[in-house]
Amino acid sequence: MILAAAPSISVTYLAVTSGVLFIFATAAVALGLRPAMNLVARQEHQFDEVLRGKLLLDVTPRTATVLAAAGMIVAGAIGYFFSGNSLGAVIGLGVGMLFPPLTLRYLKNRRLTKLEDHGAQCAGVLRDEVPLRIPVVVDHPRRA
Repeated sequence: MILAAAPSISVTYLAVTSGVLFIFATAAVALGLRPAMNLVARQEHQFDEVLRGKLLLDVTPRTATVLAAAGMIVAGAIGYFFSGNSLGAVIGLGVGMLFPPLTLRYLKNRRLTKLEDHGAQCAGVLRDEVPLRIPVVVDHPRRA
């Protein structure tokens, strides 16, 4: 039986990775849970305003927030997979952060385009189908 040797990990890589994790953990403890929850609440309010208010979609804000976070995590994992280091994961997270606003912008533009097309069709129907019969009223000044 042949045993493969485990790949060696440099001490510098371990030190840098441990340092980054320590900094993130310290920042998370220092910032606390309340600011993170406020951030999530603001994001859910924004999703609710856009998805339900402007786009008239039946998507709960919590679902949109969870999908946005999952998209960021998946993009970070893909970045880590292709680069093999944590910088690729950070870049992937950054790219994942761009997906929700770009998706909302695309959906809003698509809805506006549909509304404009529908409005133009309605105006054409009104112009072609409804005869123009506006009575002309001439108001003569009274002679005293």
